[in-house]
Amino acid sequence: GVFNADINDLMSMSGVGQHSAILIKLIPALARLINNRKDENLKYINNQKESKIFVETLMYGVKTEEFYVICLDDNNGVINTHKESSGEFSKVEVQIRKITDHILKSRCTRIIIAHNHPYSYAEPSDEDLVMTHKLYSSCLLNDIEILDHIIYSPYGSYSFAESGSLRNIKNDILGVLCYSDSKRVKNFRTNTKPYKIV
Repeated sequence: GVFNADINDLMSMSGVGQHSAILIKLIPALARLINNRKDENLKYINNQKESKIFVETLMYGVKTEEFYVICLDDNNGVINTHKESSGEFSKVEVQIRKITDHILKSRCTRIIIAHNHPYSYAEPSDEDLVMTHKLYSSCLLNDIEILDHIIYSPYGSYSFAESGSLRNIKNDILGVLCYSDSKRVKNFRTNTKPYKIV
């Protein structure tokens, strides 16, 4: 689209000068800034719809892959949002140890992770699934619950919780740890606010 066009290409259009071309290129960043300010009122994320809205405000118009961790308390209140890494236009390197360290320093009990596919659909890649398995394992061992993994793209968003992928990952890991049939591992905590699929 026009926002992806080079400044020189924009200036070659009739009636578009250098200042107009620069302003056109700034529109996606300004829209993100406005949306982020609007969503300062969104202090709680209780379901995948709210997660998708929150993540869209972080990633709208971003042209490189970015990976975020949204840290929450027991009531799904947002403690902080942290950009863990930024990469090339189609790949971002995620370091599980670094992410786990940030999560523990935030003293949160739950997280939502998110990244974008700026030039493709929001379906998870094999790398996305492997990374989510690894991070889920690390969080499980540290008593941190992953509520969702949202993938944002210009064509829509994908929720691991909504699709059932996150439940499958949890069952895989608990099965390896021999907890799959245990009634002790229903929830991470009993006094937490539910994250509902709506």
